[in-house]
Amino acid sequence: MDHDLITGQWIGRVSGLNEGGIIVEAEVLNNTLRAVVYFYDDDPELPNFFAVLNGNASNEIYSFVRIYPFDKGGREVPLANFGAVYPGVSFDPEIGLKLSFESNIIHIRAEYRKGASTGIASRRSLGDIGRTSNERARSVTWEQFKHEVSGLPLREHIFRGQGQPWPLKTSFHRTKRSLMNEYVANDIPQLSFAFTTLKPQFMNLTNPVIFYSFLGFLQHHGFPTPLLDWTYSPYIAAYFAALDGNSSEINAKPMRIFLFDWASWSAVFPSIDQLILKDLHFSPMRAFPIENERAVTQQSVFAMTNVDDIEGYLFECERRSGRNFLRIFDISHTERDKILDDLEMMGITAASLFPGPEGICRAERRRRFDTYK
Repeated sequence: MDHDLITGQWIGRVSGLNEGGIIVEAEVLNNTLRAVVYFYDDDPELPNFFAVLNGNASNEIYSFVRIYPFDKGGREVPLANFGAVYPGVSFDPEIGLKLSFESNIIHIRAEYRKGASTGIASRRSLGDIGRTSNERARSVTWEQFKHEVSGLPLREHIFRGQGQPWPLKTSFHRTKRSLMNEYVANDIPQLSFAFTTLKPQFMNLTNPVIFYSFLGFLQHHGFPTPLLDWTYSPYIAAYFAALDGNSSEINAKPMRIFLFDWASWSAVFPSIDQLILKDLHFSPMRAFPIENERAVTQQSVFAMTNVDDIEGYLFECERRSGRNFLRIFDISHTERDKILDDLEMMGITAASLFPGPEGICRAERRRRFDTYK
């Protein structure tokens, strides 16, 4: 069967015995479907729950699963302490859970001793994601872009440059992986162990500062993470957009630069440094640049997120808050050389952004080879 049909992240609601939001994350390994279902109860006095489901990869899977409670702060509640944390509240420790996959929709049924809850979770298709992203984008010239960003207040906005008009998506979510709990509980600790002798400063991952800095270190060394790279500088963002573009391709797609109003966003949505057991979030934060000199020279900001479809989430937050946070600019690939020339006059080159031999070689390559068409 087509595994893409049953892998990814879905968002929805269930009603019945319980009412609330639901998130389903699913991936396939060796033809086995592994899914985690998170339920966020609407009642602020009641706990949330999650369940882990495994079975043969198919369009429909049914299994009896254990469910695990966690509180509104995103902390798992041990069964031994449940009565003290939620006095008078009871729950079935095991339920029947059915997931039926249909295109970009999952039909969900949870069966309890006293009844059932049903609902639907959905995701946008790749076509819908790309179409919405392109509809929001404005085509501008390099000069128009510089004029638009020149009057912005310092440090209130962040920028991201891409060589093509891809939608926003972290390197983790661009893989076939979806289970964030597996990534946090196993992948990252194992990587930390592998780096023990080389980078002992990354051993204590229970410290949120160390954990976040370690993810930033991994991000800049090519390992998939749930971080998205941004910068305080629109011109550094433009450099990365032009760097990945190709002015020699006749039908090349435009370069894309995202502008995010971090100041307005943070006034409404708090930053969260937790990837599991928290509801969906998009959290730009500055990481301590431990063993990551590039983060300083590139004026880096990382956005930590547990969201697959980032733009869909941001657009929904705009709708709910009545504010605009994200702007998208497309610049023709034909302006690539002009952009890089202007940025070099500003001192923004590979040598300045990538300290060390790699940056020097990149900068000299452009001067001595890339000018030959």
